[in-house]
Amino acid sequence: MFAALSRVATRSRIAGLMVLVGAGALLWHVLACVESPMAFSPDGKNLAFVTMEPFELKGTHLAGPHCFRLFVASGGKDLREIEQSTDAMLTAPAYSPDGKQICYLRIPLLTEEQARLRAQEEQARRAAWNAANLPTSRPGADNDQWRETKKLPAVPDVGRTAEALRSLAITGQTPAELVLRNAADYSLVKAVRIDLPAPNVPGRKNEDGGWLDPYVHIRPVYSADGQWIYLCVGKVLLALNPETMVRQVLAAPADQPALTPDRRRLAYVDGQDGSLVALVQTDGTKATYVRWPGRGVVQPVAWCDNETLALAGQTPEPPSVQTRASAHEKRLESISIFFMRSDGTLLSDRRIDLPPAKEAPKDMTISPDGRHAAACFPERLVFLDSGGKLLGEAHVPPGEPRKDELPNAFAQPTFAPDGKSLAVKLMTNDGAYRTTAVVFFSPEGKELSRVAIPRIAAGTTRPASASASAPAPAQP
Repeated sequence: MFAALSRVATRSRIAGLMVLVGAGALLWHVLACVESPMAFSPDGKNLAFVTMEPFELKGTHLAGPHCFRLFVASGGKDLREIEQSTDAMLTAPAYSPDGKQICYLRIPLLTEEQARLRAQEEQARRAAWNAANLPTSRPGADNDQWRETKKLPAVPDVGRTAEALRSLAITGQTPAELVLRNAADYSLVKAVRIDLPAPNVPGRKNEDGGWLDPYVHIRPVYSADGQWIYLCVGKVLLALNPETMVRQVLAAPADQPALTPDRRRLAYVDGQDGSLVALVQTDGTKATYVRWPGRGVVQPVAWCDNETLALAGQTPEPPSVQTRASAHEKRLESISIFFMRSDGTLLSDRRIDLPPAKEAPKDMTISPDGRHAAACFPERLVFLDSGGKLLGEAHVPPGEPRKDELPNAFAQPTFAPDGKSLAVKLMTNDGAYRTTAVVFFSPEGKELSRVAIPRIAAGTTRPASASASAPAPAQP
């Protein structure tokens, strides 16, 4: 099945790079994503999530100063810590379709010396690639994200495929572990070595940990039989078999893979500006590419059912009628959720327009049935119905942070599989900036319960300079 899908992706020479919403969204994007996304069990009773303590924007790649913790909250009230580590990033929890297993990734962190050597090795690979003078994009390629996307054909771009391959060749791979546990008692089933692509992150210095950023965006999804796991690492869509450890590259660049409830179709975002959507049958018989009227997808692609896909993004404004600055401001007020059929047909009678705001939402989610949506703005969480009606709001605790501190915020809203509840992280400063609670809401915005996250024990972390040897993966 996956070999056929891989052949389809290879023949298509898939390309594209998603652009996140808003030039000023970097801080909030990092804030929402340095801790990996949360995951409900199939029955909605358990929620798996990872926290990093203390939460900081720099130095997350160094072993010692941060503690990564994997938790499971049950019934919206009971909390259990499954694993913690200062030598490895814990990220990307996901449940198998039958709910019997939970998987996640351990990614070893580095000493300062290892980080320096890694940066030097990347610079050497970059110099060698540039010396070869190989083409990396098609002649005349227009990389201006302000262009009108409707003028582009709904096909992958070969030039950006070459650019993605160049990036992978330069940055190399990161050794990691795929960990599987029994979801009943969290006993270890297996932990197997896997090499992950290490894509370059524009705007981040790799010696400052930029290479680690893509790993916190991962949202693994299982095939229907549980034998394969799809995950997007940076710009590479992979299929992994946890039993045989066969790894297949399905597409590059790609982002936000999502399977239909029956697991027969895979959708992902493909395109420099996030306006190209790929719809691929998992038996490899058909691949459809559709250009939709939005750009800059701001939430994971979501299937409302086996035939209906939901995507959210900015409504583009023609740059010919306004300056770039005014166009940017206008688009920040024009965030909509669009619905698409599995054949690529847009449902013109279904669209959710978010309430106007001075800034774009920093994180969004759509309920599995497509009836509700939630969006995180800098100081509030808003709840909407499928008609765009504002159902309720939740506000972060008051408090003005000092100039060197991050603001209180909601992050990573996640709907339960039945769409009847929503979980969200609450990040505040209680002496150290961190996730202090996970709050559960109804789709209308009524708080149902909250689970406080206890602080780590004193002395759990250590200075980065104290990590003198290569860190080993955390023990189960």
